[in-house]
Amino acid sequence: MSPTLPTYRPWTELQCVGSSRPFTAALTEVVQQSVTPTRYRAGQQPSLLDLVITNERHFVDQVTINAPLGHSDHCVLTFDFICYWARNPEPQTWIRNFCRADFSGMRIFLNQVKLGPASVEDLYRTIVQKVHEADAMFVPKKPARSRMSRKLPKRIRRLLEKRSQLFLKKLTTGDTEDELAFRKMRNRCKSEIRQWNIRKQATILDLARKNRNVLLKYMRHRRRNKPSAFSLRDRNGEPTSDPIVVSEFYRDHYAGERQLLNDKNKTVLGTLGEGLDPVYHCSVIQRDTMQLDLNSSLDEIILAVQNWNSNAFLGFTPCLHKLSCPQDHPVDKLCSLLEVLCTQVKLLPSTMISELLQTVSDPAIWIYCDPSLSSAMINFLTELAVNFTALLSDVCDICVQLILMKPIVANPKGCRIQAPICSMVALSFTASLLSIVPQSEATLTDRIVSKFPGWRKPLSELILTSSNVLCLIASQSTARWLSIPNICSLLGTIFKLIVDLELSSDHHSHTVPEQSSLSNEPENLCMSALQNRVYEIVEQVTAKEGTSVSKLEMLTWIVMTQLRTVCTRAAPNSLDTNNLDWSVLCSVFKRMKSLFAQFVLPVNIRIEAFPLLCLYTASLRGGLMINWTEFLWNTIKDDQQDCGTRVAAVAYLASLLSRIRTCPSDLVIELLHDMTRWCVDYVYRNRGLIVVTNGAELLVTEHRIYYAVCDAIFYIIVQLHATLLDNEYYRASCETLPLAQIMLSPLSPLENTPADLRWAFERIVSMYHLSCASMSVSPVFSIVDRTSGDVLPTTLDSCLLADIRPSQLFSLPFQSKLCLIKPFVQHLFRDFVLGKRFSAATDASSKTNTGRKAKRKRQSYQGVDVRKLARIAGGDF
Repeated sequence: MSPTLPTYRPWTELQCVGSSRPFTAALTEVVQQSVTPTRYRAGQQPSLLDLVITNERHFVDQVTINAPLGHSDHCVLTFDFICYWARNPEPQTWIRNFCRADFSGMRIFLNQVKLGPASVEDLYRTIVQKVHEADAMFVPKKPARSRMSRKLPKRIRRLLEKRSQLFLKKLTTGDTEDELAFRKMRNRCKSEIRQWNIRKQATILDLARKNRNVLLKYMRHRRRNKPSAFSLRDRNGEPTSDPIVVSEFYRDHYAGERQLLNDKNKTVLGTLGEGLDPVYHCSVIQRDTMQLDLNSSLDEIILAVQNWNSNAFLGFTPCLHKLSCPQDHPVDKLCSLLEVLCTQVKLLPSTMISELLQTVSDPAIWIYCDPSLSSAMINFLTELAVNFTALLSDVCDICVQLILMKPIVANPKGCRIQAPICSMVALSFTASLLSIVPQSEATLTDRIVSKFPGWRKPLSELILTSSNVLCLIASQSTARWLSIPNICSLLGTIFKLIVDLELSSDHHSHTVPEQSSLSNEPENLCMSALQNRVYEIVEQVTAKEGTSVSKLEMLTWIVMTQLRTVCTRAAPNSLDTNNLDWSVLCSVFKRMKSLFAQFVLPVNIRIEAFPLLCLYTASLRGGLMINWTEFLWNTIKDDQQDCGTRVAAVAYLASLLSRIRTCPSDLVIELLHDMTRWCVDYVYRNRGLIVVTNGAELLVTEHRIYYAVCDAIFYIIVQLHATLLDNEYYRASCETLPLAQIMLSPLSPLENTPADLRWAFERIVSMYHLSCASMSVSPVFSIVDRTSGDVLPTTLDSCLLADIRPSQLFSLPFQSKLCLIKPFVQHLFRDFVLGKRFSAATDASSKTNTGRKAKRKRQSYQGVDVRKLARIAGGDF
């Protein structure tokens, strides 16, 4: 399986001394199957250390990477070693047909089962046997056959899954409402599949005009056989294989369409005789070209459209021509034409409706016309969505193009003039569509999410799209028609884009020069002002400018400026814009929290923008901050989580409790009690493992989460000693913390904390005479650390408080260098404040030193022998 290494350098030990060239030369002749990192360690980049080497590429298949065993940082590799290939015959597979199952008989049969006194194993076997018997008796079998659902569009596959869920719910409950819901979804699935087949077959028929093999291939597929050829015959038996004749002949059968036959088709079909009459029922529709042409006036076309009936549609082609170039015709006449079409469109067949919609499907040809024409076009498209359910998705696609600013993205040069028009039309179109066709909300949301640009797109496209989607959500005219889950879906797409930008490889320090003035903008920027700033930036940058950092900074700034507005639901005709909707805010933060747990905590890469966005959102209401801290604490306590995720949660929890103003002191005290109790219980639960484990480094490796929580406790007390210990109420609560038990723990958490944190903690405990002061492991006033020999200061001040490291296992988050975000979150952080006892001691010391200067001249400083002080502190005289 592996290559034969050179015999002159055998590997008899774990390490081989010498050159690595023989090994690398041998690797050039084999295949390495493992291509993803297999070693993950906190604070380091993932690396590829475990290899799967074969002589041939096909020897190994299905190489998968599983979680490490125990506390190892090497992943477990599993793979299939292929020895031979065997072609097995395809057996007939039978599956249960629950649609025809007799559930009433099954219930009667199972109710007759009597379970007497027996052991648990016997009762279990009896129940399983009876269930299998009921399954064999009352659930018929059917042969499994291949399904075409995998070839259906994603939207239809989702509907089919929903139909299956409703069917199972109907069988479980037997409720009439569930039965009606299942029937409604079943009919909708049938309609969607039928319309999809019509569109697909219409495409095939159009292609068959040029190449008849396309139609023949589709017919063979539908008939499940493969005839050599296909031909039509007349009454005399003469075959004809004209592709136009074939396509027209089977159009009604396969696509249900009607189309005008030209003179050539009529001549050819006339030679077929009357033998084709029973099967050929294609109606001849008189469209136009008899009295009107492309140069006809709009008044003539409007009059012709008003006289449409079920078989005569004079002026249809000139109507399409006029709508395809609205800039060349009077606006009032075009508006009148669209109004007439709204009343007459119900008479058109499906093919002509599709042509009509295709003509106006590009919004760039009509959004820059007069606003009255845009309004008339919106009413016309909405009328199509109301009367033709099959066209709802196509109408939603047109609306999505406007929401995602596709006309502006294609030509961003005139952004400052054209973008406001496009945004206004998008809002008007969305409000009209959602208010008149409420069922379009899900389709519209899914299309926006699926077509939203990825992180590799240019900066101009990302900020244009994101700002317009936020405008859609924040505007009262459209937001009141959107449900909260759909609002969260749209915001979640932008949040996911921010996370993708932070995880991307292009993470160099770069900002667009024109963005420097944005840091001076107010926090709650109105939507119109935000869009004007975005349009200015789009005009200044080109399509290729903008790295991941500049995109990340701009997107986060845009979201933060509008997040409060998005979560505001003011009453109609109300001027109060600060009334946050609690339900919307909670739902948005719930989506943030799920992304935070999925993409931030498990990743070793430092992420800055999205955690700050979560922090800003949590600061809007106190309940969100409480919810976030509880979520982090539950993650820390969850033994099912990996150690890296739990340590990252400790870092975020310590930062929130110690540095954020919106985190109340009562919450800090409550979580300190929970954290200290957990540390005491952890030592008790792992007492057997602690006795067996020897070595300080091994202890830290085995109990990383314990040491991380202890460091967080010490750091929180040090940073908040002025708030917690100067207040008598909070100090009394701190006295009940089991700090002495933690300090006397056999794991010795204080010895593994950073020297400056340990020194500051001991000074605070001694200065405030806490109950655990006698348990200190080192002299309180030591200026040389026993463990590392570091020189420590003699006094505690605010500068030292700011420079204290929280732990050797993690670093504090929320330290972003993105200049646009700082004004939003800078006021959320606490100041570094010394306690009253330290301040009083500092003042007294300064007065004493001042008095001595007045009485005695200060002698020259001779310096301090640090090595001598270290020997004295260590007891080595």
